[in-house]
Amino acid sequence: MSSQLEVIMGKIKVLENELIEEIQNQHQEFLYIIDKSTIYFEENTLAQHKKQAKRLVKYFADASLKTLSVFHLSGYALCQFYSWI
Repeated sequence: MSSQLEVIMGKIKVLENELIEEIQNQHQEFLYIIDKSTIYFEENTLAQHKKQAKRLVKYFADASLKTLSVFHLSGYALCQFYSWI
């Protein structure tokens, strides 16, 4: 029985090493670091995000009437819900 446990423990160690390697590859690909429970992105990643992000006014200017009507109705529903509580 103990030999079967040793085999399973060996497989777990192999999988653990693979997992650590994949996490390190992902850190390099997406340029972030995890410290305890906080994620820190590198400056290049933050700069790219800031360049690609839309301001709310620009989002509404580019949105279709269908999108705006759904947004309006969902906002109205939320107001009604919170006034009911």
